[in-house]
Amino acid sequence: DLEKTCNTIESLAEHSSDRERIVVYCGTKNTYEYMSASAKSLLAHTKVDRVYFLTEDDTFPESLPDIITNINVSGQTYFDPSGPNYKNSWTYMCLMRAAFTKLFPKHSRILSLDNDTVVTQDISELFDTDMTDYYIAGVHEIKRTQEDYINFGVVMMNLDLIRSDRLDDKIISELNENIYDCPEQTVFSELCEHHIKLLPTEYNFVIHSTLTGACN
Repeated sequence: DLEKTCNTIESLAEHSSDRERIVVYCGTKNTYEYMSASAKSLLAHTKVDRVYFLTEDDTFPESLPDIITNINVSGQTYFDPSGPNYKNSWTYMCLMRAAFTKLFPKHSRILSLDNDTVVTQDISELFDTDMTDYYIAGVHEIKRTQEDYINFGVVMMNLDLIRSDRLDDKIISELNENIYDCPEQTVFSELCEHHIKLLPTEYNFVIHSTLTGACN
């Protein structure tokens, strides 16, 4: 259950600091293989302290290295299955990003990666991003004219600041009440306005493969 989930995460984060390198993936059963492939590309190039898989199962269907912790969040209570964004095309797991402050109460900041993200080089410097006055940091979404609208495929989240300003509750409430085409991405971009750090495009760009289609 959710309480057990939070207790598990807390026990793994007793000595958390804003210098920790924490990465989180969120996925449903039909995206597990992509999540695993993305994490392997991350670990092949970058040293991190912990990777979390937020999934729908108590155990992951394949063997994982010790640095990856699988957490079943299918029993979460932050988003109602009958809610406006729960069954959107991006799956309800994307909404979990809005609850990171609650799911990871002892972590200061988190790097959230989409399951189709391929890490091709060391991204250690990304964890050194100055987030003092910023809720989130990411790359501008080229399909949007709004300057502070970012793509959530790769996003650094300042959980401490989001918590202290109680922005998480506002975002969760908004997602439970209004429908959006790109739910958490749009709400975060709107409510974090003027407190979003834009990152160089090299951290999140799309390539196209004739074999597999587009990916980040």
